[in-house]
Amino acid sequence: MNELDLNEKAGQEPGREPEYYTPDELSKLLCIPKRTLEKWTLQRRLPVVKVGRLNRFPCIEIQKRLLNGSLLK
Repeated sequence: MNELDLNEKAGQEPGREPEYYTPDELSKLLCIPKRTLEKWTLQRRLPVVKVGRLNRFPCIEIQKRLLNGSLLK
């Protein structure tokens, strides 16, 4: 899966890099339920940034972990 594929799956325009994924975008990208995403966040398996009370996931970090295979271990 390359960068272009990741952007398209997240609903972004090709060539335009989003800074953060929302939980909905990331759960669709990874094809996992949002509840699993919440568990992984609580277990600190995912990098997360709080924006107010909302969780946002840094795209660059998520993509790095997907490409090197460390995210889904």
